[in-house]
Amino acid sequence: MTRRYTLFIYNTSGKEQDWTVFSEGVINQESKVGDIRKSFTLMLSGDVSIQFGVDHTVYLKADYLYDTDSWTYKTDTPKDISFSTGPNAITVSSDFKPDD
Repeated sequence: MTRRYTLFIYNTSGKEQDWTVFSEGVINQESKVGDIRKSFTLMLSGDVSIQFGVDHTVYLKADYLYDTDSWTYKTDTPKDISFSTGPNAITVSSDFKPDD
């Protein structure tokens, strides 16, 4: 059975960001994200890993385990990007500000 999740992407930096979101066969998006959130629908029928990138500098990897319907994530820059889950939704936010 396929599970539907809504992915929300937020930019909390106050400056426009370039985002990439990729998972083979699930999502492949490159977007400029300003003050307005972006949302995408994910249809998951098995385990997946999703890579998030902001301005080619900040990265987060989220892993979904279908059998337990659960998420884990890892980032080396926890002050610049965050991940949270809710009922049928995941949220990734970044306040990364590139040097001017």
